[in-house]
Amino acid sequence: MPESHASDATSIPAAPETQVAATIQASSKQIKSRPYLHFYLPALKMASGIIQPHAKEAHIVNTSTGIRLLLTLIIVGILGIVSIQVLIATPLLSTRLLFAPSPWINWLIGILFSMGILTTLFIGRQKLTYLFDRTENLSKKPSTAMWLGSVITIGIILRLLWVISFPASPSSDGATYLWLAEKLSRGEEYGGTGWRAFWPPGYPFLLSPIVAIFGSSKEVIVGTNLAIYTGTIIGVYFLGRTIGGEACGRIATAIICIWPTHIALTGVPEKEMPLILILVIVFLLLYRRPKNYKIALPAGMILGFGALVQPSVILLTTAVIVSDFLIRSPAKIILMRLALILLGMALIISPWSIRNYQVFDQFVLISTNGGGVFYKANHPEATGGFIRTQWTDQLDQYPELEANALGFKLGMEWIRENPMDFLRLAIEKQILFLGDDSTGIYETLRRGGIQVSEPTYAAWKAVANSYWILIWIIILVGTYRWLSRREPPSILLLPMILVFLYFYSIHSIVESGGKYHLPALGFLAIIAALSITEKQRSHRQSQQRP
Repeated sequence: MPESHASDATSIPAAPETQVAATIQASSKQIKSRPYLHFYLPALKMASGIIQPHAKEAHIVNTSTGIRLLLTLIIVGILGIVSIQVLIATPLLSTRLLFAPSPWINWLIGILFSMGILTTLFIGRQKLTYLFDRTENLSKKPSTAMWLGSVITIGIILRLLWVISFPASPSSDGATYLWLAEKLSRGEEYGGTGWRAFWPPGYPFLLSPIVAIFGSSKEVIVGTNLAIYTGTIIGVYFLGRTIGGEACGRIATAIICIWPTHIALTGVPEKEMPLILILVIVFLLLYRRPKNYKIALPAGMILGFGALVQPSVILLTTAVIVSDFLIRSPAKIILMRLALILLGMALIISPWSIRNYQVFDQFVLISTNGGGVFYKANHPEATGGFIRTQWTDQLDQYPELEANALGFKLGMEWIRENPMDFLRLAIEKQILFLGDDSTGIYETLRRGGIQVSEPTYAAWKAVANSYWILIWIIILVGTYRWLSRREPPSILLLPMILVFLYFYSIHSIVESGGKYHLPALGFLAIIAALSITEKQRSHRQSQQRP
């Protein structure tokens, strides 16, 4: 018996009680293997007459199921809207940077491009289904060991070819983090001239023992990033398999393997690389067995270290709470998981917070750069991205704690006094967040001390952004199918979507840019992989239904 769908719950034909009981038992087994449907089981039992609840109980179950289904479809629908935004924002931003035409021409190009993609998808929908099915079938042929070994090997070769061709040097943020790691490796105090906690310490903490043992040469940075890549592939495979099955896990690893900006970041020390792996591990621990609340403690500890790398991830607990609610975890399990996650985060973050209290004689959770980042993105000359103006430069005359507090104060005042400008700027920040995936190309070919021609840089940037568009076309196809059937994908996919939407929302308010979506790369690969594999699985299920 195939797994049941919500629409089947009210259409089960009359049958003897034993036959219906067998139906429910078989459905229950299928639902256990596909957690995304398990919250339909109570309604299925009621419709089949196996249980006879009171009217009030039936109403509560149906209402609860309906609310969860509605919220699930809303989240998937938002992802579909974001997919269309990407198809508009990427050509819009590219034409703005290349030709700088008037704003309405940028928007016209973006809209026409997205309409062309949507039209092409509609015309070629049958061929697209064939390609998806072929991709899934091909991914299943090798053994798991052969597949993972090949993906890791091919990925390492591609990354080595890149760093040999473009041997970049650390710059900007990456150079600062490496310098801090070198200081820590020598036993020196964390900080620099005029600041003690401006830069988050997580990435220097990660690099410092490596630097102490092997040094800080380019080869060490490359080796570290290759090790992170290998861990990311393994983590993405297991998380993808948990969510959508074997083919989903395999295809997700292939997507990461050839992701251009991930390849291009191999030669430079950027905190986004370990953060991708950290978040994959956290959500693998949390959702491989959603009802095992004890695993939330180590997951919280790893997420706590992630917060030391990038403080904004500290609020990702909201994605966990919403996801647990939609999965129909008991309230007790939700609260215990949340408590253990927070405890784990506190165990990792609190030593640094105590250090900050000893340094400043007041509470500083992680870093003091939040106010400046917030004000740079919300002031009269703000562009949505990184910018220094006369307004932001005034913060430099204050000590770091005062500058941090003043940045938040001035930014909030500007938002209150200019709500329409803030909303307009939020749209611009979304364009910056969604419209470019060439961070690795930029860090290597523009900031890495390498002399390359404009055509070379433009060509690699086009490759990176073309791949980005392709990923979102696949995701758009998936969201359309899920919404058109009014049936959610794997319910365990929702945490992946919510993580991306979290970063999308945060960077609609604070400083934005293409690099800020990088921490969610592993999750986007899994969403795209499920978009490919879920169609064929659904087709097989419909063929098996009586």
